[in-house]
Amino acid sequence: MAVDEIPNIYIIGASSTGKTTLVNALHEHYSQQTDLSPPAVVAETARPILHKFSFRREDYFGSPDKTSKLQSAILEAQCRAEKSQNTWYISDRSAIDPIVYSRIFVGDADVDVQKASASWKALEPRMRAGTVLLCEAPSPWLDDDGIRWVPSAAEDWVLHDAMFRKELSNAGLEYKIVPKEVTDIKDRVKIAVEAHACKLAELDQARKKQSKVVVYLQSCTSL
Repeated sequence: MAVDEIPNIYIIGASSTGKTTLVNALHEHYSQQTDLSPPAVVAETARPILHKFSFRREDYFGSPDKTSKLQSAILEAQCRAEKSQNTWYISDRSAIDPIVYSRIFVGDADVDVQKASASWKALEPRMRAGTVLLCEAPSPWLDDDGIRWVPSAAEDWVLHDAMFRKELSNAGLEYKIVPKEVTDIKDRVKIAVEAHACKLAELDQARKKQSKVVVYLQSCTSL
């Protein structure tokens, strides 16, 4: 399969749900395969933007304007990172992440602005064609780096998890859950690989169907 025909993989979810660990494990897995070309990795774009904005955790709740600008910058950075790849890739986060945080911490109007942006319009089709994996919360890997939002209670974690599902559904994006009960990285990789194999099979079937249509139309025009 040509590189430009391989769907990308997006690993998303609330804070501290094992996303980066899964990204790295998947990259190692696919780099050892012979049937697909090795993927690139789109690293998390939010962290350097947080530092650039001198963003503090309390700003999520006390500065909606700053939070809005932050999410716009993260969405733009995600767009640049994905567009810069010349092969298929595994992305640590996605365009849906800033949409979720805008919805929770800023409001519906800001989400409308984000979704009207060129960055969202460029990335949404990529996600639609890709394999989206949602790491379920709550998980046993809560890590507080002092900058990013972390849940103060399990209820907050579940709220963010539910918002990811809602925004994915709002956008009409299919996704596969990586259950919180599955903690062994080999098992989590297996779930992701199987989901990606299903996406590859879907695309292969669609291409075959399209090819048959083209052949049929060509035969009609030759009559």
